[in-house]
Amino acid sequence: MTLNELSIGESAIVSKIDVDENMTRRLLDIGLTEETKVTSLYQSYMKDPTAYMIRGAVIALRNKDAKKIHVIRGHHEDVL
Repeated sequence: MTLNELSIGESAIVSKIDVDENMTRRLLDIGLTEETKVTSLYQSYMKDPTAYMIRGAVIALRNKDAKKIHVIRGHHEDVL
């Protein structure tokens, strides 16, 4: 499944990131790497972007970018 498919309040672990080089750099800068726990927090009124908790920071991602981030549902402790 992809990050944009998470329900509000649901957590997942990043399993694969399939974005271009520029976006890869941006995601690395905010700490979004494989095996990172991500929690979906809020959606804007139009449901794009969505705010996620990533390594203790709230980060908004557009759906077109979140669709390229593959995740496994569950908590970090449950997956590893």
